[in-house]
Amino acid sequence: RGVGFCLWIVNVNDSSQLVPLGTPGELYLEGPMVGQGYLFNQEKTRDAFIDNPPWLLSGSPAVPGRQGRLYRTGDLVKARSDGSIMFLGRKNVSQLKIRGQRIEIGDVEHHARACLNDTLTIIADIVLPQGSDTAMLALFVRTKNNDPETIKTVMNNLVHDLDGVLPAFMLPSIYLPVEDIPVAATGKVDRRKLRELGDSLSLKQLLQLQATILPVQEYRNPSTVMEEQLRELWAHVLKIPSMGISVTDSFFRLGGDSVAAMMLVAAARNVNLSITVADVFKSPVLSEL
Repeated sequence: RGVGFCLWIVNVNDSSQLVPLGTPGELYLEGPMVGQGYLFNQEKTRDAFIDNPPWLLSGSPAVPGRQGRLYRTGDLVKARSDGSIMFLGRKNVSQLKIRGQRIEIGDVEHHARACLNDTLTIIADIVLPQGSDTAMLALFVRTKNNDPETIKTVMNNLVHDLDGVLPAFMLPSIYLPVEDIPVAATGKVDRRKLRELGDSLSLKQLLQLQATILPVQEYRNPSTVMEEQLRELWAHVLKIPSMGISVTDSFFRLGGDSVAAMMLVAAARNVNLSITVADVFKSPVLSEL
């Protein structure tokens, strides 16, 4: 449901038309929180914002018309009979959205394939672990050799190389080796089946799997009051059990991003800890922070 916004569902192919109840369309936002545009980027501003669409100007018999600036979210949704909005996916399937941040999956996949010289099939997508309401960016990697040590070597190299080429918010939180990449009848990758695979696992299972295929880090409990406070804050913001967080863990590897970093700064302020978003990016490992 809209909070602080009026929600409009608009014809994907014609922004001059609203869609009927129950019909899929693109979600537009209207209200005081809609920004003026993208800083120094007129092209993106033109693509993402619209002024005074005809249906807003004309109004209806019960509501007078008005002027307004609206934001095109790129989200495909439909209205339910109770007034709520059901999210169906992204209009542009090459984009994912995690915690409000758009991620170009083509960029992630390109750099991952480049790191491995294109020898493997790699697909990036969102997973929502069982029992969690926090979406995570996953990288599905089809390995040619199912030997555990070979998989571990491949994953270790991939994690190390991606850390050097991708910004923190685009780094996958989960790496999943798969024997095959499912293909739909159209010949395209069946991303729905891959997401179902990731969604079928709990967060605990996913983290345990990461421990077997990614670089091994010593698990360490907090040794100071500050580390204990930060671990509790991380658990609260990332919605994961605090006992699963080691002081050697990275905020971003556990599913954090810039939006979560802002939430962490606000939560820390509430307990009289002074940190900044820049601090989190500079020192993402808990003990360093």
